[in-house]
Amino acid sequence: MKVLNKIIMIIFMVSSTSVMAAVKEVPFQKKMSALDKLNLPSSRRFDALKTKDSYKSLSGIAFSSKYKLGQRWRSMAVIAKNFPKSKATDKGLKHKQWFIRNSALLGLEQGHKKMAKAWAAKYLNKDASLIVRSAAVDILSKSPSPETKKILRANIDNKLNFRKGKPLWVRKNILQAIYNMSTKSDLPNMMSMLKKSKIDEQHSKFLLEALPRVSGHSINSTPFDSEKKAWLTWWQGQKAISQ
Repeated sequence: MKVLNKIIMIIFMVSSTSVMAAVKEVPFQKKMSALDKLNLPSSRRFDALKTKDSYKSLSGIAFSSKYKLGQRWRSMAVIAKNFPKSKATDKGLKHKQWFIRNSALLGLEQGHKKMAKAWAAKYLNKDASLIVRSAAVDILSKSPSPETKKILRANIDNKLNFRKGKPLWVRKNILQAIYNMSTKSDLPNMMSMLKKSKIDEQHSKFLLEALPRVSGHSINSTPFDSEKKAWLTWWQGQKAISQ
């Protein structure tokens, strides 16, 4: 009986301690500043910073050089997600510092996908930051459509995606995105591209890898010139059959 009483007493003490801790935690959470809340896991951070007061505090953090880069980056991401049509989001998207633009774009993708896609198209065409352009490609690749493919194709040979004549990784991402979302309706465009004498090795690699999936036909021929010729011959045959 004594042993049982001791066990009950221990359980009571543990329960009381847990209750007291929970009671103490409530006011603490209420007193957390916007800066403190930025350190919360992302699953809680966005929900904890949805008020007008949070917006003001976050704006002060995002655009002030006195805060650490990580704090500013997270602040901008929260603003763009929770307040996508705000002045601060617009300011972030046009900011001179690449990491602010990048953060604003990624946050916007979670808060307003249509706006994010429009900004991604702008960034891909002219943003000086390789990281921002890479994020733009990633966003566009998630929205396969004729419009998206047109935007991506227009940037295959964008001068920004080359350095000293050699393609940067973002160009690979662009080609990969284009041909991953290609369908049978894209075959005429793909074959037209394959005919071009100026098509480079990197571009041809992704195009030829996609052709079997898109066309439902396979060709066992190497090297590139032989494979290219074989595909063009096959395509001429397909056109003749359809006429």
